[in-house]
Amino acid sequence: MLLLLTRTEFLSTHILPLIAATTPYSNGVLSTLGRALQKELQDFKYMRRKGKMKELESDLQKLQSTMQTRILVNLRQRTNEVDVAQTSKDQILRNFMRPLEAGHTDLDQLLKKESTAIQKHVSDEAQATRQQMQSLRLQDEIKSQSEQLLKSLYFDEMNARYNQVAQECEGTFQWL
Repeated sequence: MLLLLTRTEFLSTHILPLIAATTPYSNGVLSTLGRALQKELQDFKYMRRKGKMKELESDLQKLQSTMQTRILVNLRQRTNEVDVAQTSKDQILRNFMRPLEAGHTDLDQLLKKESTAIQKHVSDEAQATRQQMQSLRLQDEIKSQSEQLLKSLYFDEMNARYNQVAQECEGTFQWL
């Protein structure tokens, strides 16, 4: 099995133990070399961690930017929904206020007019609901009739001929 070692792994697993085993940490060239290698190893690990931290900070900034954008989009959509609802309510209020502004202050007539409008709206919605229900019933009936037709066409031996066909002989369709 071929193992590829990073520079740090090689230094920490091979070079440093050799230096430590062959050299007492006193005076000498090898002990200085060992300390230099240890310092190199520490510097390398620090740079590696520093690079990962920068990468993580960059990723975090990107995620933060994305999240802020999504929040702004969501806020804008909700604001639009509120504007539409408010416009609808404003229109209803204007329709109710027009007769009052025109001098029709008889509350009984105003309420009758609004009641008639509400009854018409409810009646229209009820009619639309009835039509949808009729359409659904018709679809269910058609589906039921289709299933019943398919069941009536079924018989036990309907695949018998297909199942009796033997393996084709060699050279079949060669003569065509």
